[in-house]
Amino acid sequence: MDDFEKKLFAQLDDPMPGQRNQALDMLHAHDEKNKSSFRDRITKIERGEQYDELDREASVLRQDNAALDGELTQYKAAVATWKKHAEALEIKLRIAGTIAWGRTTGLRLAAYVAVPLIALVGWQGYERYWPLPSGVQSGLQEIAAGTPWGQGCGQAVVRRVDGQPYWVLPCGRIDTTSHLTAQGRSVGLRCVDLYAAAATLDWREYVKANPYGLFGWWIKWPRRAVQCEPFEIHEAQR
Repeated sequence: MDDFEKKLFAQLDDPMPGQRNQALDMLHAHDEKNKSSFRDRITKIERGEQYDELDREASVLRQDNAALDGELTQYKAAVATWKKHAEALEIKLRIAGTIAWGRTTGLRLAAYVAVPLIALVGWQGYERYWPLPSGVQSGLQEIAAGTPWGQGCGQAVVRRVDGQPYWVLPCGRIDTTSHLTAQGRSVGLRCVDLYAAAATLDWREYVKANPYGLFGWWIKWPRRAVQCEPFEIHEAQR
């Protein structure tokens, strides 16, 4: 609707009949000029009402869409919170799995390690403390008695004892705290400790044997004989 038509429509509400009739005639002439009619105007008005209804529906849809946007925002926040809880739960499950592994697999591994270790310690204890035949024991004592004293350990060699080959390792030490004379004076002992282990003959020679434990921190062969000689400790030597 142009401005001229709007002006004539306004005059249709004029209280003067002549003014209203004139405005109506002018609208009719304007419609003929533009090849239009009042029927067309009614159709446009009806369409306008339809547009208004559609606009109202669109407004409702926009409101619904805004509500959905709010719900979507809340859903996203809930998903983010759930992800945080899920990550924390996953960490707890990993820790629990590690603890469970330690209680099951770890214990089994410890048992697998402990059994041979206990067997090894038991065998070494058997070798160290189980008494040797009297002939072997007296032969090792004779070797200790015939070994000159010297501080520290010598070289391990094979000696035949009661007809059997034994690796022997003599080690000299000084003991100044364990003995006293009848008069209560301190007396020292120069001792030869004889460590021994059975030797294995192979190809007319003997399989090499290491008398020392890990990193050489201790002697793993059992001490089979000890020979000590006392000496007087002077005040200047204390």
